[in-house]
Amino acid sequence: MIVPSDQTHLTNYSGEEKEWPVYLSLGNIDSTIRSKPSNLASIVVAVLPVSPKYNFKGHGKKTAVKQQQIHNREILRKVFEHIFRPLHVLFNTGKLMLCADGWMWQCYPVICAWTADYFQNIHLHSIKQPHCPGCSAPKSSFGEGNSLSWQLRDYRLYIQKMILATQGDETKRREAIQYLEDQVVGTSEGILWNMKCISPTTIIVPNILHTVYLICQPLE
Repeated sequence: MIVPSDQTHLTNYSGEEKEWPVYLSLGNIDSTIRSKPSNLASIVVAVLPVSPKYNFKGHGKKTAVKQQQIHNREILRKVFEHIFRPLHVLFNTGKLMLCADGWMWQCYPVICAWTADYFQNIHLHSIKQPHCPGCSAPKSSFGEGNSLSWQLRDYRLYIQKMILATQGDETKRREAIQYLEDQVVGTSEGILWNMKCISPTTIIVPNILHTVYLICQPLE
């Protein structure tokens, strides 16, 4: 299955109204059919809550904003868990479904791709800007093209490191914290990291912006 999402402004020049719809589509639908809205190849499964704009001022503003960001991300993580709970059940038990070949097959739905823009991807995967959510290419490599092959991010490993960073002994905590810092991972668990119904190897689809970040040296 494929999930597209896009946080969208509802008004121009007035207000800060936004909506964040999440769609769901099957992966084996031809693109010419999927792209035509009247075919209803994609359905809206949820409209996510959008947190209000930060209004912190004065002393302690930086800390307050950071805590609010972590709180907002945790809310979204719980919302996503609620939305995809039925898929978690089917991932374990499967479901008999009539397929195009006329046979009934035991199906185990997996979300193989999540299509979103760069800023949503780093938010969903708790990666700091301006780094890539798909691979571990460092900022110093931007502008060198794709001649170097950077290791893909292992979000399941990040979960293990975050557990060690809070529950391990002092040495293991320091090592885990340093590892996460080296990978420019945020201080809270990514929203999609620990979902059983999501494929960790294909969830981030390389797009043109991914390539632009690797090839183009940003202005300082």
